[in-house]
Amino acid sequence: MYGWRELKKELRVTEATVECPVLDCDHVVERQRNRFVVDDKFICPEHDICISPTTWKYASEADNLLWSSPADTALLEEIKRSKRESRIAFDNSEDAVTFNVFRFLELQPELLDAVLAEMGGEPAQNPRLVYWSHDQETKELWEPLERARKEFGEQPKLGSEPDLIVVADETLFFIEAKLTSTNKLSAPKSGDTKQYLTGGGSHFERAFTVDWATASADRYELTRFWLLGSWLAADLGLRFRLVSLLPMRSIQRPPDEHFGDYAAQSPERSFGVYAWEYIWKTIAGVSGRSVGPSPGILENYFLNKTVGYDRHRLQLAFRVHW
Repeated sequence: MYGWRELKKELRVTEATVECPVLDCDHVVERQRNRFVVDDKFICPEHDICISPTTWKYASEADNLLWSSPADTALLEEIKRSKRESRIAFDNSEDAVTFNVFRFLELQPELLDAVLAEMGGEPAQNPRLVYWSHDQETKELWEPLERARKEFGEQPKLGSEPDLIVVADETLFFIEAKLTSTNKLSAPKSGDTKQYLTGGGSHFERAFTVDWATASADRYELTRFWLLGSWLAADLGLRFRLVSLLPMRSIQRPPDEHFGDYAAQSPERSFGVYAWEYIWKTIAGVSGRSVGPSPGILENYFLNKTVGYDRHRLQLAFRVHW
């Protein structure tokens, strides 16, 4: 995996070519345009990465992962059978960051507990992680989510898929992770919204302070997660917490995340925005965190993770200053 220390801070791009982003590499490849394509003419022969002016793709997904033990690899292969799309091999992949960070937390229960307590405002007991709707126990689609999808009339191949679901003794978390993208998404104009409005005994009326057109006009994804998640949590007898996980740079800009105004929040269901960088701050603050080499690996990741190039300049994924 290449990071800030191994990469050129400015990329030389011409009308016809792009240089390899790795430091001290003189190879240039043909310039990609519009859609990213994997082809030999775009691949650096020395570093085996497929290059565009803004990002690159590793030859293997394992090259972009921190944890690649047989158990980790087997889990990822199982997840991909449930997950609709995988971009884990791309440098700017939100999926890769999600797996790298939360797989570490999953294997360090005391640290996962601390992070979830920060996200949820109170401790989360006995949390179980569901990556992209994949149930690690049954090795199938997590049945309660499948039930919620059916309740609101979603098609199997188009159903709502939170990046991460956490099932704890008293709380259900839906976590939507973003890295370079935002939560701004409009509902398709041709979509059938009837069952979103009538499903769950017209749950939409109780779950929102605005009408469907307003909520789905620019927060379609969060709207569906809130609708299905809050209904499902109530059905399971749990509190519900929807978390928008963003990099600090998105949170520090003039506030743009207004979904909390759309959601009818209560002590039983709440929406919050949380920064990736807060996860590392929480981990670093947990006393006795010397649990082997993994924290050091994750610290290096937070300090050096990149998200490709913007106007030919290398971009850090995170702002970690503490």
